[in-house]
Amino acid sequence: MGDSVLKPLFEKYEADIPQWKERYTRALHGERLRFESKIEYTNPDSYWDFSFTPIFFKEQISGVACHVRNITAERKKELEHKQSQELFKLIAENPLLGIVWATPEGIMINANDTFCKILESTLVELRDIYYGNYTFPEDLEKEKPLFEKLKKGEIENYVLEKRYVTRRGNVKWVKVNLSTAKNKENEIQYITCVVQEIGERKNAQTQLLQSENNLRAILDHMNAACMLLDSELRIVTYNKPAEKWMMRYVNYVFSEGESVSKFIPENYASFAKKVLDVAMAGTPYRFTGKYSLVEDQLSYYDARIAPVMNADQKVLGIVVTVEEITDEINAQAEIKTLNQNLEAKVKARTAQLETSTKEMEAFTYSISHDLRAPLRNINGFAEILMEDHADILTSEMKKNLSVIKSNAIRMGLFIDSLLEISRSGRSAMVVNEVNMMNLVEEVVEELKMLNNNFRAEIIIGLLPSIKGDISLLRQVWQNLISNAVKYSAQKQHPRVEIAASEGDGKIHYTVKDNGIGFDMQYSHKLFGVFQRLHRDNEFEGTGVGLAIVKRIVQRHKGNVGVQSAPNAGTTFYFSLPK
Repeated sequence: MGDSVLKPLFEKYEADIPQWKERYTRALHGERLRFESKIEYTNPDSYWDFSFTPIFFKEQISGVACHVRNITAERKKELEHKQSQELFKLIAENPLLGIVWATPEGIMINANDTFCKILESTLVELRDIYYGNYTFPEDLEKEKPLFEKLKKGEIENYVLEKRYVTRRGNVKWVKVNLSTAKNKENEIQYITCVVQEIGERKNAQTQLLQSENNLRAILDHMNAACMLLDSELRIVTYNKPAEKWMMRYVNYVFSEGESVSKFIPENYASFAKKVLDVAMAGTPYRFTGKYSLVEDQLSYYDARIAPVMNADQKVLGIVVTVEEITDEINAQAEIKTLNQNLEAKVKARTAQLETSTKEMEAFTYSISHDLRAPLRNINGFAEILMEDHADILTSEMKKNLSVIKSNAIRMGLFIDSLLEISRSGRSAMVVNEVNMMNLVEEVVEELKMLNNNFRAEIIIGLLPSIKGDISLLRQVWQNLISNAVKYSAQKQHPRVEIAASEGDGKIHYTVKDNGIGFDMQYSHKLFGVFQRLHRDNEFEGTGVGLAIVKRIVQRHKGNVGVQSAPNAGTTFYFSLPK
């Protein structure tokens, strides 16, 4: 081939001219060359085989012979074969899909590693095994008709979900896709089966189904009627109470997929549309409705409409719940009536109690005053007898007169105590800020001045101030501290500790002594009038001090208590609001 033949090629492939010239030059120098090239000059994607051979004339190179052969068909076959091999390798080595090749009778020929792993076995153990040997028996019976149709050529392929029984005895869910490979005579050469494990999906489906069944059971056992609507206000699902509700109150049998507007009474349509529009805008709505199926008898229901949203807060639908609350409404009305009647009764009883209390206080005050004159006479006449007739009185008479005098004096103390209790409950409270530290110190100093034998050690801690009536609170401290001093006096080193703490919105004051104490089973008697735990000849007193303490503390909206044990001291405490 001369320059006239190659010239069109050089013009077409100008970029390749240097290498073509280089090969041509090499051939002119006596080198035989052969190479392949893809040339699109005559036909796109065509392949050609070139050979350059030098021509000798009288032992001199006079030219170059160029032989060209079209090899496009050969190269395309090679390329297709290569692509087929690569595809086969890609499929065979797929880590997610199991591949198995079998005879038309279902006997395994070959399989990839993934399939062997699915069956928990090796290729050696699986080769020449009938596919039914590792198919779950129940699933094999379902698959056999499909496999027979595939063998006979009635179908080209089939897809089936079934279970494998592995060599270790495990059961696995798989999805199989069987197809046939045929020769030119349309005879089946082998069957290819692509296998995908779907155990996780099956488990998820089972769990989802169980969840749906559980939810359905819960919904059906609710007292409330419940209904789910989609974004077009069509019924997605509902529970049995909803079905009964609609049959009873709307007289409508509905089904899934229907529009909710079909069974809304005409007189409620406008209101229902507003409520549903609010819910579809993303805002829950709740209201109490009423209806009357029987003349002059109202029934009530509680309705709730809430939007169903996705993660992006887009409204996907609406949940509607309706619950019959007639019994609750009637019960509330009855309770309201009972409360009103009870309040009226309480007011009447309170007025009666206040009247009785005032009458009792007046009676106590009057009796106390009326008893004073006879007591003074008894005491006076006993004194006269002892002074004016001492010479004629026997010792027994003098003793009797002394008893009369002492009892008259004691009776006077009781009368004074009654008057004190009456005053503590009758006098108006004057509430101010009370400095408890100063008040307690004053009370202690007064007790020391009145008692020449005072020897108790008094320890006063930090006492927060509080709002109250200072004169009434003084009586509280006087009674508690004097009691502590009195009942610890028999100790070698009597000690009284006064302290305070804060908690629960209150201030807790305590008076603790190391005295004789008492058994706590009798503590309920301590705060009653004239209730005492010790004999008069052991410790003096009238038994009203702690009753006064309790009354004053309660008037300050506080509470009082005690802790003690025999020969282990006693701690009285009272708590007042901050």
